[in-house]
Amino acid sequence: MVHWGYSWDCTGIWLNDQLEILSSVDHEIKRDTEITIPKNQKLMPAIFFKGEPSKNSWLPEIKNWQWLSLKELIEKVKR
Repeated sequence: MVHWGYSWDCTGIWLNDQLEILSSVDHEIKRDTEITIPKNQKLMPAIFFKGEPSKNSWLPEIKNWQWLSLKELIEKVKR
């Protein structure tokens, strides 16, 4: 099950055998609080964590999930 969660709901991160992170840069996630995107990034990636929701949750539209190394993920979000 995939849901929008909170940091206290996370029990781990989705990694494959090559230690690649399950992530996406193709999403329409809108934050309801202020968020600061680092100056060297053009967007914030969606990164998938393991866990169970402790509150009502929703599923944002996230497309094109990919297994990426940390280096590949950094390259995708760079300006």
